[in-house]
Amino acid sequence: MAAFAAFWVLRPLPLRTPTVDVAIEPHTSVRALAQAVVNAGVDVDATGLYWFFRLSGQSRGLRAGSYELVAGHTALDLLRKLPCWRDDQRPNPGGHGRLGHQSM
Repeated sequence: MAAFAAFWVLRPLPLRTPTVDVAIEPHTSVRALAQAVVNAGVDVDATGLYWFFRLSGQSRGLRAGSYELVAGHTALDLLRKLPCWRDDQRPNPGGHGRLGHQSM
């Protein structure tokens, strides 16, 4: 089971297009965030992604914003990018919304 989990987390995410833009609104639940990633064009099971976020221990730190995924990014890369915002950081100049554009 651990080997499968490691494979799933570390394999490149299957994208429906060369780049996928994911927009996460403030106050989005973890389940809705996982579904938004799938709806944006990442071909994974939303429930599996939800549980990955929850079991990682990082689900409370996931943040709203605009994220770009490109070929080669893994679920772990996505998780590392989502909690990147802290209140003491300045927004990205020229970005989208309060959090700015987050390119992975």
